[in-house]
Amino acid sequence: MYILGEKFKQVMVGTIGLHDKDGNRLYTSYIASHPEHGKELFKKKMDAEIIQIKISIRM
Repeated sequence: MYILGEKFKQVMVGTIGLHDKDGNRLYTSYIASHPEHGKELFKKKMDAEIIQIKISIRM
C-alpha cells in the first residue's frame, strides 16, 4: 500500500476458519488492520476474535 509520498507499508490480514471432521467449512472470520508499526492492533483484533469464537463454541 502506498501512502501519500511515504514508502510502502504493510497491511495485515488474516482468517480464522472452522471446519467439520469431513473438511466442510462451518465458519470463516476475516480480520484486517491498517498499516502500523509493530502490528499490535492486528494482534489484539485477532486475539479478541479467537476469544469470541471459543466463547461461542462453548454455548
